[in-house]
Amino acid sequence: MEFLPSPESVLQRSPSYWLLLIFTLVFSLLVVPQGTASSPADPSEELNAQIRTAMLRATKFMMDEVSLEGGFVWYTLPDFSRRWGELEANATSIWIQPPGTATVGHLLLDAWTVTQDPYYLDAAQRVADVLIKAQHASGGWNYLHDLAGAASEREWYERVGSNAWRLEEFQHYLGNATFDDAGTYEATVFFLRLAASGAKPRHQQALDRAIQFILDSQYPNGGWPQRYPPVTNSPIPYADYVTFNDGVTLLNIRVLLAAYQLMDKPELRDAALRGMQTLLDLWQGPAQPGWALQYDSNGKPAAGRSYEPASLSSSMSATNVFVLTVFYRITGDQRFLEPIPDTLRWLDELALPPESVVDGRTHPRIIELGTNKPLYLYRRGSNAHNGEYYTQYVPGETVIHYPSTGRIDVSRLRALYEQALAFKPEADFDQRLAVEELLAIPRLYISRQTLGGIDGTERALSGEPLTQEQAATLVGELNARGYWPTLRKRSTNPPGTAIPLEPAVGNFQRTWVGDRSDTSPFVGEVAQEVIATDVYVANMTRLLRFLDSAGAAAQLQ
Repeated sequence: MEFLPSPESVLQRSPSYWLLLIFTLVFSLLVVPQGTASSPADPSEELNAQIRTAMLRATKFMMDEVSLEGGFVWYTLPDFSRRWGELEANATSIWIQPPGTATVGHLLLDAWTVTQDPYYLDAAQRVADVLIKAQHASGGWNYLHDLAGAASEREWYERVGSNAWRLEEFQHYLGNATFDDAGTYEATVFFLRLAASGAKPRHQQALDRAIQFILDSQYPNGGWPQRYPPVTNSPIPYADYVTFNDGVTLLNIRVLLAAYQLMDKPELRDAALRGMQTLLDLWQGPAQPGWALQYDSNGKPAAGRSYEPASLSSSMSATNVFVLTVFYRITGDQRFLEPIPDTLRWLDELALPPESVVDGRTHPRIIELGTNKPLYLYRRGSNAHNGEYYTQYVPGETVIHYPSTGRIDVSRLRALYEQALAFKPEADFDQRLAVEELLAIPRLYISRQTLGGIDGTERALSGEPLTQEQAATLVGELNARGYWPTLRKRSTNPPGTAIPLEPAVGNFQRTWVGDRSDTSPFVGEVAQEVIATDVYVANMTRLLRFLDSAGAAAQLQ
């Protein structure tokens, strides 16, 4: 999963696409004194009251009926007989990976910010308490946590995770924490926001441990591994590699700078600056001027999952060009601009011929080291135990869950570079940091970016607030139990099916799932009703934006 917006989608839009939506004024209700004559009720006031009632009812259902001690998975059947995160979850598991437990915590803080209803702050503190239970001894978080204990979680990895063919990050129980998929990042930022609102001592301690986890795991060269602490004889060697993939480096830099602004500790700023340096040090130079997804201990591009060969990544390279312009605006250091011209030239050279562009996908994704030849990804077999991934130089029936091509708007990147050249960093570092919105923690956290990028999750948030009619419709769609019913085709095979040692009959090259033993999620033919955490978060956010914008308008009258 890519927690950040996909590089190809980002680079077709202005930098504002990266910024989380921020509103500035809080809605307040008009109170009519009892015992006095009053004018007829304002329809907008009635609607606002209905919205507040609906939001509270939906939240109480999620907290009291759906959550486990304040922890969430991604979605569940209405009778709670099956529950899912990215994979099917145990009855006692919660999901840290967004959009899971910390995502709901952020939504609750957003709701408290807009409404000032203490219920939401109390509920956010319940979420914080279960995140403390899930926090690894090192200070970070894993993708998921089993409230029944490590033995139950290990059993889940053996029964479910090990059989998820295309989700290799779940195939082994390591017993440590991860930066992958932004779970540790989102939980840490949640505790940062709690601290800014007056955290309880136990929540401040959790934040301190999370920040220390980021500092402890940083390598001397400034980079971070995908997972930490290291595991002796790990079955996932790439877990220890310096990682750009899924925003590991950028998100750690972002949280360190946010913590620096809150805590004023120079060591946090210095660690962030060392992290920025890795983009310069790991750039491959003028001959092949791009970046890989991860690097070994010698600073060489390295393989990740079996469908991520040691290679360069055009999409990661494009993203890093954008990130370098941000780092320049913050630091004023011209060195961050120096790799960009060669990288833009290289991306131009990699572009597919017009007749090979399908669905706007302009560039090959995997670039062979030394040759600049595109590599196209295939697989054979039917499950995690008899299947394998491989690459070829020619396009064809490539896998669909990890596309071999992507969208990169090089002209947009070049325009961003030109804007950066014209920037004159006259203010000092702290002043520039304060106004660099990409690295700021917004007043309202939930946006399309925090929900998008994961197959099957809610992506329909837009930048426009609801109209009164749309808000009333959304309130009316809340059912009698207190949730927004959602039909979803995303499902999984029940775990525990016998595993064929030989490939099953069929062609699984371009399917999301292999044979019936594969526990990877897929899109089925029949939709089933679910209680979806992301839909709850998205609909609550829409209603909160409506209240927030209504409050702003009232303040301006």
